[in-house]
Amino acid sequence: MGERVKGCGGAIVLSSTGDWAASFTTPRMAWASIKEDVLHYGLNLKEEFTEMLKC
Repeated sequence: MGERVKGCGGAIVLSSTGDWAASFTTPRMAWASIKEDVLHYGLNLKEEFTEMLKC
């Protein structure tokens, strides 16, 4: 990506069943998702935190 567009970036993809993935070529990228009342989030590569959401 760096050679082609002279920059960095990332992507978050979501399937029709609610499965997701996040990947990026920058040092950090904020991301978050919610599935079945569980919040998943992170900022650094290979970092994932989870929290149960309260009703």
